[in-house]
Amino acid sequence: MKIQLVALVFSALFLGCNTMPFIKYHTTFKDGKFPKSDAKYISKVNDIHWAGYDVNYYDLKLDINPDKKFIDGSMTIRFKANEDIDNILVDLHRELKVKKIIYNQSKEVKWKHKKDILTVLLNEKPAINSMSELEIFYNGKPPKLLDKGPVHWKKDSLDNHWITSITQGIGTHWIMPCKYDLEDEADSAKISITVPQGLVAVSNGKLIAQRASSGKETFEWKVTSPINVYNLSFNVGKFQHLELPYESEGKSQRLHFYVLDYHYKKAQTYFNQCKDILQYFEGLYGPYPYWNDEFKIVESPLPKGVGMEHQSAIVVGLSYKNSFVDYSSVLIHEIAHEWWGNSLSVNDYGDIWLHEGFATYNEALFMEHIYGRDMYFKILNFQKRGIHNQRPVLKPSGVNYNSFVSSKDGDIYSKGSMLLHTLRFQMSDDTLFFGMLASFYKKNKYTGVRTKDFLTHVKTYTGSDYTWLFDTYLKDYRIPELYYNIDHKSDNSNEVVLNYKWLGVNDEFKLDLNVIYNSDTLRLNPTTSLQSVVLKGNNTFEFDRNNGYINFLNGSL
Repeated sequence: MKIQLVALVFSALFLGCNTMPFIKYHTTFKDGKFPKSDAKYISKVNDIHWAGYDVNYYDLKLDINPDKKFIDGSMTIRFKANEDIDNILVDLHRELKVKKIIYNQSKEVKWKHKKDILTVLLNEKPAINSMSELEIFYNGKPPKLLDKGPVHWKKDSLDNHWITSITQGIGTHWIMPCKYDLEDEADSAKISITVPQGLVAVSNGKLIAQRASSGKETFEWKVTSPINVYNLSFNVGKFQHLELPYESEGKSQRLHFYVLDYHYKKAQTYFNQCKDILQYFEGLYGPYPYWNDEFKIVESPLPKGVGMEHQSAIVVGLSYKNSFVDYSSVLIHEIAHEWWGNSLSVNDYGDIWLHEGFATYNEALFMEHIYGRDMYFKILNFQKRGIHNQRPVLKPSGVNYNSFVSSKDGDIYSKGSMLLHTLRFQMSDDTLFFGMLASFYKKNKYTGVRTKDFLTHVKTYTGSDYTWLFDTYLKDYRIPELYYNIDHKSDNSNEVVLNYKWLGVNDEFKLDLNVIYNSDTLRLNPTTSLQSVVLKGNNTFEFDRNNGYINFLNGSL
C-alpha cells in the first residue's frame, strides 16, 4: 500500500505538471557529463532561427487573476535580425496557449507551438540589422514545479493574495514568451501588471504609470538597463511602500521597499542595514549599477530566508530577524547579486557559479568588513558545511542545464565561495586580490562573461597562471586532500618531522600551505611527492585557518 501511495504521489507531482522531462534533462553524472540519451537536449544555439536574431526590448502586459491562478496578456519582443531568416523561434511553455501573433504592429502571422518551442512563421523577412517586433497574445495557468515556481500563489496572514514569480533555472518561458538565452539580454523592458483593485503590483525598474478601471488597477514599470531574462518578474500583494534616504557618491538617492502593510512599522528599522551593505559594495566595486531603475526590495511569500536577485526588484522571504548578528545573510547575498549576476552576468548556465559563488563569498567579505577576520572564518566554516563535493562546480556549456534542481548542485554557491577564498590565500596579497575582483567587475559590468574570461583576467591582472587551481576546484567534484603525519625523532625529543603530500590531485596542483608551530608560521609548498620538514622546539602544531579549501588526512600510507 505504501509503495502504491508513493508511486501515486510521485506521478501526481511530476507527470501531472510536466516536470519529469525537466528533471530528466537537467541531471548530470559525477563527471559533469550528460547521459548520451540526453544529447538531443542541446540548446538551440546552432539553429539560425534562434541565433539569427537579437532581442532589443521586452514589453510584457499581464492581467492576473489570483483566484483562478490565471494570467492573460501579451509580450512584445522587439528584435534585430542578424541573419536572413523567414521565421524565428521563441520559448513558451506548452501549458500556455497562444491566441494570436501580430508582426510589426499590423500583420497577423501563423505559428506552430510544439512542446516548449513557439515557431513564428513570418510572412516577410525582417530586414537585416533593422528593428522588427512581434506581439504575442497568450494566456493560461503557469504550470507548477513543486514549490520552486514559476509563480508562488499564496495568501498573507490576513488572507490577502500574495504572489511572486521566480524563473531562474526553470525558465522564464514558464510564464511569458521570450528568448530564454542568458547571452541575449534585452537592452530595456517594460512590465505592465493588472491586478484586482486593492492589491499592488511591483516589478523591475521604476513605476511610470498607475491607473484604475473596472475594479482593476494597472501598474506600469520601466527598466532602462540591460536585464537578464530570468530577472523579468512580478509581485502582487497588499503592499505598503517604504522609502529610506541614502547617499551615493555625494548624490541623494532613495531606497525603496514594498512590504506587507502590517509589517510596515518593523520594516522602517529593519531595512536600515541595507545602507551599510550598499555602502560596502559600492566602496569595493563601484556605484550601485541601477540607480536609474531604483534600488528596491519586495517582501515575498518565498520561504523565510530565501531570496531572488530580480534586478532592481529583489524579492525576499522575510522573518525580520537577522542570521548574521545584526545583518541578514539573504539581504547581503541578494544585494551582492546586483553587481555579481545582474550587472556582470554569465552567458551560459554552465558558468552560473560566477553569480552564486561570488555573491556567497561577498557575504563573508561583508562580515569581515563589519566584525573582523574571526567572523570571516566563522562564515566560511558555516558555508563549508553545506558543500557536497559530488558534482563539478563548472557545468557543461551549450546545454539547457539547471543547477538548482538537485541539492548536489548547490556547490555553485559555497564551493564557489571557497574557491575565491583559496585564490585569495594563494595570492597572499589583499591589495592585488581585491584589485583583481574590482577590475574584473568594472571591465565587464552590463555585459555577459564566461568562466574562461575570469581565468584570463586573473592571469593578466596578477601575472600568474592559476589554471591548476581553477581546474581542481571547478572541474573536479573531489576536494584536494593533504596527507600528513608527524614523526617524533627518538634522538632529539625537541624536534619532530612533519611528512606531507597531496592526494587526489594532478601533478600540476601547487597550493601553498601554512603551518603554525610555537606561534611561528611556516609556508609549505606540498606536491604529490612525499616531503618532510623538521619542526624544532615544537610544543604546539596546527594548520593555519587561512589555508585554502582542503581536507586533511592524518595517518600513514
